[in-house]
Amino acid sequence: MERLLMERFIEEESVLITDPAALLNMTQSCNQEHLDEALKDRSTLTLIEKYHAYEEKVLKGHLGKTAALWMSFINYCHLVFMLLHSVKTNNIQLFHKCNGEMANIFFAFDGHNYSRYLTWLEVYLTNLENTHPGAKDLLSKGAIAVARSMIPGALSAVDKTMEETFMRFAKS
Repeated sequence: MERLLMERFIEEESVLITDPAALLNMTQSCNQEHLDEALKDRSTLTLIEKYHAYEEKVLKGHLGKTAALWMSFINYCHLVFMLLHSVKTNNIQLFHKCNGEMANIFFAFDGHNYSRYLTWLEVYLTNLENTHPGAKDLLSKGAIAVARSMIPGALSAVDKTMEETFMRFAKS
């Protein structure tokens, strides 16, 4: 869906990249050095800004209601992927942001209890430093995920790990 949107963007906006070297380096070898180079390139930043503006146009109905629906679906997928990334990297700030934004999605799709508890979690995390001084520092040092192996990025959420451990214990 992203590729289709990008193709349509290039067709409609007559995008012309003056210096494609930074983007080509990113596509050939995606690493931190090439990412930093691309993010310093003015033509790349201009392209990204125009693309985000085009995404907003599509969300507002520029390509019709079906395209707006799929654009919202893409945005929801990005949110879920960011939440998973926050757990895999023990990023409490991103975890907090994603959980806060997901409450309205659950409410819209008839997950009222999930929405209620995510709203509570949002308020709890927002006020954490006031209610539990020092807890935010501990969480930012890596307390939202558990590593069961030495494989990088194979972290699991604490609640999921506890549930799986207790369920295994109860079955044995």
